[in-house]
Amino acid sequence: MKWGVDILKRLQGNISLEIDGVLSAQAQMNKDTKIVDIHDFSFEDPGEDNIFEKLSKARDLGSILKEEGQTLIVRHKGKDVMKFGKDANPKLSLLATMSRDVEITDIIELRRLSKTIDPEEEE
Repeated sequence: MKWGVDILKRLQGNISLEIDGVLSAQAQMNKDTKIVDIHDFSFEDPGEDNIFEKLSKARDLGSILKEEGQTLIVRHKGKDVMKFGKDANPKLSLLATMSRDVEITDIIELRRLSKTIDPEEEE
């Protein structure tokens, strides 16, 4: 995962992804902050990670980003959902993530994002 963060640190600029003329995702990247805004983008998750494995990966990502002085903000249709790294400031989400490097900013929108990414996810 560290090599991915090293690449992420070097990226700067803006990019939009459209599929069949529909905005799927956007990214805004400056020196220290990367924002990924997912609008209408789904894919099949090849892994069968359970919630604890996913949280562990999120904690690892947040920790590495913080060490590197980077912040990753994940948005869903313009609304902040999660922050990883330097600018994460968890309050209640600290109980769920057990990390000061991962902040869930909107749990309801996070659930909507999860359904956007994986429409076959169980209710």
